[in-house]
Amino acid sequence: MKRHESFVNRIFKSKYLKALIIGLLVFAFLVYGGYDRWRKSRVLDYRADRDYAFVHVNKEPITLGDVAYLIMFEEKRTEEQARVYNPRSPKDYWNTSDKGKILSIRVRNTILDMAVHDKIMYDLAIKDGVTLDEKDEKALKNTISDFWDDLYEGQEENCYVSKKVINEEIRKAAIVAKYQMKLAKEAKVNDVRFNYEGEEYQKILKKYKVKVDKSFWRRVRVGEVTLDHDRVNYVQ
Repeated sequence: MKRHESFVNRIFKSKYLKALIIGLLVFAFLVYGGYDRWRKSRVLDYRADRDYAFVHVNKEPITLGDVAYLIMFEEKRTEEQARVYNPRSPKDYWNTSDKGKILSIRVRNTILDMAVHDKIMYDLAIKDGVTLDEKDEKALKNTISDFWDDLYEGQEENCYVSKKVINEEIRKAAIVAKYQMKLAKEAKVNDVRFNYEGEEYQKILKKYKVKVDKSFWRRVRVGEVTLDHDRVNYVQ
């Protein structure tokens, strides 16, 4: 028995076993590293990835699906300018430089800032008991109708969440807007100061910890999510 234990000990102490263990660890590291690089470089499947929480605000998640409305809204707004800039090739406008950054990247950053803002302000509005009255509901109905009517061809079809989800996000935006008006009235300032770039909102934002999966968000190709420039690059 002792001879057997001695034999086993010699094996575990051998340089060959140590080399094998090190080799396996290196192999595992390379496999994981390769998978991680593949995961970060692959083209997103927006529908499949819509439940991924790429942002956390005080550990509260914001998913890709949560920002679908903002993506559609900002793509529509920017595309309007793009078609004035170059009616034959609107995509050119998305690739122009704006303050040292490609415009599509600046729009993507704006969407992220707006998403964090809306999450914080909506949660505060609900805690404060802000709701929509009958007049607000009527205005909301018109806002939702106008939103869908004004989209470019293909945007609704390319949307990666349901119409119900988008409409709910528009409702939340209406509650946020009403809450901002309330805060502005109380502070006796313009409600713009509570927008995502506003001075008063920036004071609120400092109280929160925001964590972003930047490698994931960089793979969202704003300007190509709900827009199809291969289809619309012509003068009608």
